[in-house]
Amino acid sequence: MEMLESVLGTLGKAVTLKGTATRSEFWYFQLFLFIATIPFLALGSEEAFIAFGVVTLIPAYSVQVRRLHDVGKSGWWMLLFFVPFGFIVPASLSCLQSKHEDNPFIEGQDAIPQ
Repeated sequence: MEMLESVLGTLGKAVTLKGTATRSEFWYFQLFLFIATIPFLALGSEEAFIAFGVVTLIPAYSVQVRRLHDVGKSGWWMLLFFVPFGFIVPASLSCLQSKHEDNPFIEGQDAIPQ
């Protein structure tokens, strides 16, 4: 999966918490978020930076939940973000390979890797 395809796919599924997200889809979107914030920081545009963060908050949350589903975990693991250093667990889980066997979050043809 290419970066542009991943980013557009993630933005297209911005409010979808069902299904899964591949490692490439998740990490390309994270890379996009990182690269896209550089101009805001370089120009010192605090308002634009905050607006960008607000606009991308829901897609970032949904792709993280779908990535957790892909490794066989519930989206409730996202609550760890409210615990100090809790982001480490979901970030670590996002690095794992997809789990296709006995995964309750994969339905029908989505279980076949492409």
